[in-house]
Amino acid sequence: MISNADSGRVTHGLIIAQPWIAKILCSEKTWEMRSTGAKRRGHIALIQKGTGTVVGVAKLVGVKGPFGADELQVHESKHCMPPELYRAQNYKWRTAWVFADVAPLKAPVPYVHKNGAVTWVELDQSACMQIAQQLQSEVDGYAPIFSGKKPPRVSEISGRNSLASSKNIRLTLKREEPSLIHQSQVPVARDGAVFCVNGCMRGSFYTVGEKGAEKQFSDYQAALSYLRAMSVAKWRRPNSAGNWGIVRAVGWVDVV
Repeated sequence: MISNADSGRVTHGLIIAQPWIAKILCSEKTWEMRSTGAKRRGHIALIQKGTGTVVGVAKLVGVKGPFGADELQVHESKHCMPPELYRAQNYKWRTAWVFADVAPLKAPVPYVHKNGAVTWVELDQSACMQIAQQLQSEVDGYAPIFSGKKPPRVSEISGRNSLASSKNIRLTLKREEPSLIHQSQVPVARDGAVFCVNGCMRGSFYTVGEKGAEKQFSDYQAALSYLRAMSVAKWRRPNSAGNWGIVRAVGWVDVV
């Protein structure tokens, strides 16, 4: 758990692409796979690649590996990488950077991206202060989005780790009756990505709805309410390349 003192010491950020950063912010992914080790330890900022913003804070507690393909298969629930990636001949991201105490920020914090920064970014004073202010505003300086129990693992809809087989997640594939969707649930796309607070905000808005008739909301709960009222929830989010596109829900999952 991050303390008020630690919240003022977040001075460096790690750049992470989608969909991996969304999975980290939802506490689904605890290993960030890299090609080399890391000397830095302690609390760091989480930067969503291509957005110029810090979207969360985590504690980098250690480094493990490098791992072979069979070892990565054993730890798939921690790194969330599909086999077609880590079994590829040219796959080089075999070292795990282990995260704990992940704290999504209520609002993305812009930072000054210095020339040449690819992996680590030394944050400017304004960004550091804004991050500290957000963290210190929470009870005890930190408030995980999942409280009281271990968060569910949002995995692929098909395959041996399907959502339907999880005891911690209730999946609703048909949405003819919106009232059946519980207020604690969020929509999930076929690739396992959920509509989450930080990962789906672009600039200052969430974009939801049918293509050509989309709505923008600055408030997450308002956007989520709109999605619940749709026959099939649809929203915009960045893919692994950082490109924003529309995805549709294949189910709803409990996250609290």
